[in-house]
Amino acid sequence: MAELKRAWSAAILAAMRAGTPALLFSAVGVAVDFGAEPPRISEDMVRPKGTPPTAPEPEKVTVHPVVEADALKGRVAARLSIQYFLRSAQLVSNSADGDLMNGMIMYAIVAGNVGYLDTDPRKSAEYASMEHIPPDSVRRPISVLAVAQSLGIPFENTRRRVNKLIRAGKCQRVKGGVIVPAAALSTPSEDADALANMGNLRRFLRELRRAGVVGE
Repeated sequence: MAELKRAWSAAILAAMRAGTPALLFSAVGVAVDFGAEPPRISEDMVRPKGTPPTAPEPEKVTVHPVVEADALKGRVAARLSIQYFLRSAQLVSNSADGDLMNGMIMYAIVAGNVGYLDTDPRKSAEYASMEHIPPDSVRRPISVLAVAQSLGIPFENTRRRVNKLIRAGKCQRVKGGVIVPAAALSTPSEDADALANMGNLRRFLRELRRAGVVGE
């Protein structure tokens, strides 16, 4: 019996080297019938000599339609956005006597004061028109630290510029932080800039539609 087992083991190895599946199956089957433990079989053992290994199928990657659409229009959208930003920056600079950084800080304060109104459709509609500017009573103070963090600029730099805005009458220090009062935003120049911003925004939307970035 021992000799027979050794013979079948030799037959198994010979079948694996020859790459003969039928002979290998028969040899393994008889080996199992005799109670012998069949050798561990791998692809390298049964693949005919000179045959390259089977390459795994590449994993299929599904791209979300929105991501694919963004990739097709991303460059033109960036160019148009830059032009819109530069036109807006000029308006922001006008509000602070030509100082762009002071203008950005001023409008960061405005955003902190009244930005919450537009999360409520009713309140947003109440203060939508040029004639209905949010009064100081609904303006939520914002800390100088929060302003600095919102713009990513140093606190001390922000503090000095806020003090400059206060001296110019464009900002007020109140309990809980600072506000840009309604009076500072109700001047003829501020009204003109607000209307100019509407034109700037409409131009931006027209350019995005023409480029196929947004629908009609």
